[in-house]
Amino acid sequence: MSTKERGEAITAWLSLMLFANVFVIAIYASLAFTGLDALLSIGHFPLWTTDVMMGVGAFNIACVCFLFFWKKWAFYAICGAAAFTLAFNLSIGVGPVAFSGLGMTAITYVVLRTQWNQFDD
Repeated sequence: MSTKERGEAITAWLSLMLFANVFVIAIYASLAFTGLDALLSIGHFPLWTTDVMMGVGAFNIACVCFLFFWKKWAFYAICGAAAFTLAFNLSIGVGPVAFSGLGMTAITYVVLRTQWNQFDD
C-alpha cells in the first residue's frame, strides 16, 4: 500500500482556505455580536445575511477538513457551497464580488487535480 503525499501546494492552499473561512466567520460574527449588522440592513442587506454567511463558512471549514482526509465529495460540496453563495449574493445585490467564490473554487480544482487520483470517492 502506497502512502498518499499531499504536497506543499495542496497543504498551503487548504490551510489558506481554512484561515480564510475562519476569517469570514469572525468578520460576520463581530458584525452580529456588536450590533453592527444593523448597518447592513440600512442598505439592502437583511440582518439574517450574517447568519447565512457564517453557516456557509462553517460548512466550508468542515469540507476543507475532509479534503485533508482525501475525500472527493468534499470538493464537490465546496463547489455546491460556492454556487449557493453566488446565487445568494446576487439575490441580495452584492455585485461582481459575488463571483469571488467561484474563482477560489477554480483555484482549488487546479491545485487538487495533480493528486486527484489519490482522493477517495
